[in-house]
Amino acid sequence: MIKHKHSYKSDKYKADSIAQNKSIGDIYYFHDNIYQGITFTGENRLIYTYDSERNSCLGYNLKQSNISCQDYSINKGDTLTKSYKKNGSFNINGVECELIVLEYPNITYHQYVTDGFYIDPKLYLNHQAFDFVSKMKATNGRASIRTEIIMKDYTMIIDMIEFKESKEPLTDFSQFDEWWKLCEDPKSASE
Repeated sequence: MIKHKHSYKSDKYKADSIAQNKSIGDIYYFHDNIYQGITFTGENRLIYTYDSERNSCLGYNLKQSNISCQDYSINKGDTLTKSYKKNGSFNINGVECELIVLEYPNITYHQYVTDGFYIDPKLYLNHQAFDFVSKMKATNGRASIRTEIIMKDYTMIIDMIEFKESKEPLTDFSQFDEWWKLCEDPKSASE
């Protein structure tokens, strides 16, 4: 289980005003062929469950009570143009890290990684959505201690605040058995 805190900085806007409309944190749970995430945005929670065998992701918006399915075998966003390791030693929250820079046409990611925090390759090798497979390959499967997502007007900072073994999933995965039928019916799946 990995927990993250999200923060923002900008030369153009006040960080507090950006944060009011953006996520404040998330929790990921990784187990076998499934990972599950919960993103916290104000009072709302967005829950998503990725199944690598189906290569699909179920999304559930608690505030709007809607369920969607996305095909993660397709990347509908930007594609990585360049990745490289930046020279130097970087200390993030007391942890010595390497800095991997990922350049996309409109966004740059700074991924601060270290050995010891790995994601099972079966959870990303077929995960094309959001170009996740390229990001994970660039870091050799290591989860980031910090990710800085640098956009035109602001930077989002995602800090890992906890990483631990957990035998308890975020939710009971069996509750999604009916929902996966959305992925099997193309008319029901969201685009």
